Amino acid sequence: MKNEFGFAVYESIIGFSCVVMLCLTLLPFLQIFLLKVDDSRQKAAAWTVLYEQLQISRNTGLQSFSSIEREGVTYHVNWQTSSKLCVNYDANHGENKQECLQASNEGIHIH
Repeated sequence: MKNEFGFAVYESIIGFSCVVMLCLTLLPFLQIFLLKVDDSRQKAAAWTVLYEQLQISRNTGLQSFSSIEREGVTYHVNWQTSSKLCVNYDANHGENKQECLQASNEGIHIH
């Protein structure tokens, strides 16, 4: 259907429509992927905060409560028992999450 001037208008519109439909189909998958990446980043930051607070506690001997803000997320660190350190934070989609470490004489256990 190509003539000496190029493609016809209706052929161009059909081709453009196919590209738009493909992009609109893939957009929800991209959004889900980006949410999972962000959740993983927040979880990694929570573990980093836990590790830092555990090191501070070991070095000073104090079990303190603190709130640390990183990249727009506030992490609340608290000791639930004398050997269990937890961090609570709000995920981007509104879910409250918690990561905990259990410290004992045998080592650290992840909960």
